[in-house]
Amino acid sequence: MTLYAGFAFFFIVAAGCLLFLAAFYFFLTRVLTGSSGLPRLAALYPAGEQPAGQTFQAQNIKLGPVRWRFSTTVVIASEGLYLKIGQAFARHPPLLIPWEQLRPQGETLLYWGRAMRFAIGEPAITTLVTPWHLYEAMRDRPRG
Repeated sequence: MTLYAGFAFFFIVAAGCLLFLAAFYFFLTRVLTGSSGLPRLAALYPAGEQPAGQTFQAQNIKLGPVRWRFSTTVVIASEGLYLKIGQAFARHPPLLIPWEQLRPQGETLLYWGRAMRFAIGEPAITTLVTPWHLYEAMRDRPRG
């Protein structure tokens, strides 16, 4: 095998692997996003601009069975809970869930830390798990 043929073979294999990984990431992202309930939440609770309120950047949350690690902006606003999930190479619309649509379901764990589980919607569309400090901020929010 010549040097040129070896380089061409390596380039084709590397490009094929990169294409496979990109397609797998795209497929996995679509499947997980769908199973989290995010598309339905986005249709029911769309948010415009980020509201004013206590803001927490790079938060961990769990939406349905999907964990979003260090990728969510959470705002405790008077009109509801604002969530903006950031993910590499994917755009998810921000949510503004009215407070009356969040029902605490009990304590749980999220990444080995104390957390609170909420049902979203009536009947429940999906569940949301937040770290305990976010639950406390929601519980202690100023009522407007």
